Amino acid sequence: MGKEINFEFALKRLEEIAAKMEEGKLPLDESVKLYEEGVKLSKYCSWKLSNVDQKVETVNQMEFSEETAAKMECCQEDNSLSQENESSSNRKKKAKAEEKKIEEENVDLPFFISEEEIYHS
Repeated sequence: MGKEINFEFALKRLEEIAAKMEEGKLPLDESVKLYEEGVKLSKYCSWKLSNVDQKVETVNQMEFSEETAAKMECCQEDNSLSQENESSSNRKKKAKAEEKKIEEENVDLPFFISEEEIYHS
């Protein structure tokens, strides 16, 4: 089995397929094979973009939480050094928990498309 493809390869191949099909010069059987390949690649690209979108949203939420906590600390005049250290420690723990959550959400691709499968379909 060939190596797993990446998003950039899949998108480039999808563009090649679209260009070939738009020419309208392919035999029917080849058109159907390319269409099937294109559907697989399209689903892969959509899945990958959705996964990236979820990661970006998680990171944005994490940054917002840290930023909000930092602003709240600046506004409080009564904080002692020990309270600041504890709060900093809590933020670090929260950031690590968020990082772990991001890593856990980085699930493997639910299906694999190899270059070999693409070129021999």
